[in-house]
Amino acid sequence: MYRVKSPAQEGRKIDPLIITRIKDIFFRYVHKGRFFLPTSDGIIHVFDENGKEVAVIKPEYRKQEITPDLESKFDRFFSTDVRFKLNYTRDKSGNRIEFPDYLPLLRDYRVADGKVYVISNKRKNGKYESFIFNLGGNVLKKLWLSLVEKDMIEFYPFTITGGKIYQLVENEDEEQWELHVTEIK
Repeated sequence: MYRVKSPAQEGRKIDPLIITRIKDIFFRYVHKGRFFLPTSDGIIHVFDENGKEVAVIKPEYRKQEITPDLESKFDRFFSTDVRFKLNYTRDKSGNRIEFPDYLPLLRDYRVADGKVYVISNKRKNGKYESFIFNLGGNVLKKLWLSLVEKDMIEFYPFTITGGKIYQLVENEDEEQWELHVTEIK
């Protein structure tokens, strides 16, 4: 969500957020012999087992501006979250932090039941603007999905199958995990 200005990469460790995204891509997005690869422009490229591109998924996103209020929330999050605090604080004190003008177009996606569920960063009434595509890249439906955020950058774990979202959400008051099941309409 933030980036370091002109970092000296030699000898530096890879950011844990990048490692998480690499794991997500290589361990979650293979379905029926097809590999789904998102790019920074919000497009998902679909490749077959031979590496040939067979489809492109291009949702009709609208950019979501990072307002000063949202930037302030991200600053507090990265300054206090144990995963980012050390690097963020160091880079911020060196005046090497900059926030982009807009949130990433693609928030998350899942491939299930022969469909691609694409979730954008646009939020309204606690739900996220989402799109359902067939495996060929044709949009089937635009809808708003209800998902619970774990923090500023990720959802609690969820999967989609049989037309339902199954999400494991931590109830901190009760100190237990709850399974939330939401039908996709």
